[in-house]
Amino acid sequence: MAKRTLNYREESRKNWYQIKEDGDNSQLSTEDLKFGCILRIADSMELMAKDRTELERQNKQLGELATNRYEEIQTLKKAVAAYKGKWNKLKKQLAEMEAKCI
Repeated sequence: MAKRTLNYREESRKNWYQIKEDGDNSQLSTEDLKFGCILRIADSMELMAKDRTELERQNKQLGELATNRYEEIQTLKKAVAAYKGKWNKLKKQLAEMEAKCI
């Protein structure tokens, strides 16, 4: 006898139902209702996990963006400080040159 492997995850995602004959007025059993509830809970959990995964991905992406922006801001602050230093140095040189000319 050949053996086969069943994938629990794939089997649990199938739409399960019962086929009733015309005129059969029997209701679903308590076990059937429990089974349906478990399948609905499983579907809900999968959706929540998917949403959480998306939120984690967005959080990571925004964290990386914030880090990049912070580094860029620090670089620009250093550049501004350097330009201020150059400006003050040139202003001082200009004042010295004006003093020599007068």
